[in-house]
Amino acid sequence: MTTKGNVTHVLPTTTYGKENKEKGGFVVLPDGAKKPIAFTAFGKTLDTVKGVKAGDTVEVEFVVESREWNEKWYTDVVALGVKVISAAKPSGKTTVNEPIGGWDDSLPF
Repeated sequence: MTTKGNVTHVLPTTTYGKENKEKGGFVVLPDGAKKPIAFTAFGKTLDTVKGVKAGDTVEVEFVVESREWNEKWYTDVVALGVKVISAAKPSGKTTVNEPIGGWDDSLPF
């Protein structure tokens, strides 16, 4: 399966297992969709994902995999390939994460 959309988040790379394998991911809001999809990336695909930035328009080839563990089912959306269609435009200014409504420095008592 494939989908095309804008990257909203790039997830941190983590290490797991005895062999110290890496996994990472990113979140894409597909064109025309209301809900985003979180993709997981391993191996060679992870190298491609490391170059993806929030705001990029990408085309993702993926599979949906489910597995059972302790009588519970878990589902992953695994990216097989990522193609950057257009890169995010640099804004030229630094943004600071600010709470919605601004900062409130007043004491609560």
